[in-house]
Amino acid sequence: MKIGLDLMGGDFAPAEAIEGIQQYFSEEGKAHLVLLGDEEKIQPLLSNYSFDSKRFSVVHAPEIIGYHDSPTKALKEKRPVM
Repeated sequence: MKIGLDLMGGDFAPAEAIEGIQQYFSEEGKAHLVLLGDEEKIQPLLSNYSFDSKRFSVVHAPEIIGYHDSPTKALKEKRPVM
């Protein structure tokens, strides 16, 4: 099973989300995590932990969809970098 996580949303992001990932992995979480967000901000934080790189992947998505953005327009114009 794969679970996608937006690491850039919420208070204290992405650091707080990565703390949650650490807790998930320490409690024998078995799903492969797909981490979505700005890779330049995520990678330095991930390097603080010894996560098994087979248990997650990072999708570089540098753009932010704000509250003022139209959902349809955001889907068309703000795409993750693959």
